[in-house]
Amino acid sequence: MEPSTKTKCFCRTDFTAEDLKNIIKGVREKSNVVSQKQFVSSVPSEQVAAFHKKYANYQLNPLYIYQGELLIKYGASDFYSLTKGTKVAIRTGESPVFYTKDKSDYTVFKDGLFHNNTNEKMATPVTYAAFAKELNAAFQKYEINTCVRKIHFFAQCYLETWRFTKAYEDTTRAAGYKGGASFLGRGLIHLTNDYNYLAYYDHLNNTQYCKLYKNRIGEGVFDYIGRIQGDATLRGDAQKLTQVMEEVRRFAPKVATDIHYAVDSAGWFWKKNKLNELADTDDVRAVSIKVNGGTNGLPERIYYTQLFKDVMNFDLLHKK
Repeated sequence: MEPSTKTKCFCRTDFTAEDLKNIIKGVREKSNVVSQKQFVSSVPSEQVAAFHKKYANYQLNPLYIYQGELLIKYGASDFYSLTKGTKVAIRTGESPVFYTKDKSDYTVFKDGLFHNNTNEKMATPVTYAAFAKELNAAFQKYEINTCVRKIHFFAQCYLETWRFTKAYEDTTRAAGYKGGASFLGRGLIHLTNDYNYLAYYDHLNNTQYCKLYKNRIGEGVFDYIGRIQGDATLRGDAQKLTQVMEEVRRFAPKVATDIHYAVDSAGWFWKKNKLNELADTDDVRAVSIKVNGGTNGLPERIYYTQLFKDVMNFDLLHKK
């Protein structure tokens, strides 16, 4: 019998589609849980007594619960059964309370994957089988091959992709990236800036255009082109970079619209920046700074790392 995800170690072991779905569901069910007041509108109409339906906007009434029965309040202190429409006597000293339900990431997203891209949408809907296939390939290729490495990778990507629902960053931050809107965050790790896209393009095509880019601190590829194109000794480099960057610009959307590149780019970035070694130390802060360039969202990154550990039963399976 196949072990469950709670007893299964994923060190040098592939994820099945079911493994991945169970893990993501488990994390979503535990993450960002809030208690929400419920209203009549949350109940099927056939369960609401005709008595209530004679009032305009009856569905906007909040629900109360008393001794296991759902109630609607009228006036200052009169409560009526939701399903029967009859008045309910409340014992002296007692009071119905608001009826609430917990809302979590799973309540919002269910089992959906990368379905919230607002602009560059996935070319084909992403299934758990396809996601598992790409993750397994990237984990092997980029040596993300132990539970702790995979957990840190998952946690960082869970935050960057809005709980695995978006592989494309909102355009509101585009002005802050080198190269502008064409090079905003895409993929699981949200690859950003023209120089990172050029480096990934080099990696995919076995080219070395990055060697032509001899930047100063804080200078993007297009900034560098603008600085050197008037220099006769470097004009050839400027022309080559200009040409290849147009190819990179055309390629960049694939990092958001193709699940292969969305995953592979994250794995490439992970290994290139020696994040496996940082994950081995189990230092969320160090991993986060390398991924994000700072401590933005650090409390959430710590929180999600622990959630993935809990769902994947890391502490029990890897007792020291």
